[in-house]
Amino acid sequence: MSPTNISRAENVLEQSLAAAQRSTDRTNVAAIADHLGVMTWRRYETVSDRRPVTQEPKISNLLTHASEFWNWYGLYTSPYKPPLGVDTKRAAAAYFRTARLADSSNALAVRHELMVPIEDSNWDGLLSVAREQIALHPGQPWSWLAAGLAQHRLGRATLAAESFDRGLALLETRERAMLMDVGRVLSIRESARHAEMPDSTRDRFDALFWSVGDPSLLIPGNVFRSEHLARVVHADLRWSNEEEGVRGANSDRGDALTRFGPPDIRASFKFGVETGPN
Repeated sequence: MSPTNISRAENVLEQSLAAAQRSTDRTNVAAIADHLGVMTWRRYETVSDRRPVTQEPKISNLLTHASEFWNWYGLYTSPYKPPLGVDTKRAAAAYFRTARLADSSNALAVRHELMVPIEDSNWDGLLSVAREQIALHPGQPWSWLAAGLAQHRLGRATLAAESFDRGLALLETRERAMLMDVGRVLSIRESARHAEMPDSTRDRFDALFWSVGDPSLLIPGNVFRSEHLARVVHADLRWSNEEEGVRGANSDRGDALTRFGPPDIRASFKFGVETGPN
């Protein structure tokens, strides 16, 4: 869809949102506000973490020599001040909050508002939204899982483990298996073997995997397991794309985050020498 058509669609949705708000149709308010939020968020994603490039690199060197990347990154890129997309992200967040407050039972609106503090690594903010939702709908699994992510990142091991366990218990079997899939962190060959195991064998393997990986039996909860869950929940909430039927936990970025953990830096580049925002 062209930028002009997107703008027209947003104008129509804005008018529809205003009409729904006047009629106090909270279900429609939530659906329309959430849709506007997603459209706005996708615009933000095209420029998020963008750094202008003053000299294009030789891509083959960057892919084969880490030192080449860091040298180029330090010499020929720098952050925009202020960062691009700040106002767009703020607008998307406002739409998501409008949607969730209008209909807190709208699962997509809830997930989308949870996505915003995850993007900002704002763990206190994430915990605040999650707790609001838990108070309203204690049966919503992703609110508990988001609380577990926030508490884990805030160093509250016992609370994180309890929240993760509550969330997992509320999930359907298939979705719970997706999050707890040990194959996500095994090698390709080991993952294939894991998938072929009989259920009983796989269950024993998984239990041993999490037990052996626990760095300290003196710390409440299994920190190894909680770190895995924090990564997978982060990935699924941050990078799911419902329009394209993509689960964030199964995306390329989700796979990288689950295997290797949070990145040291986040940056995007638009090659073709840049002299300013565009």
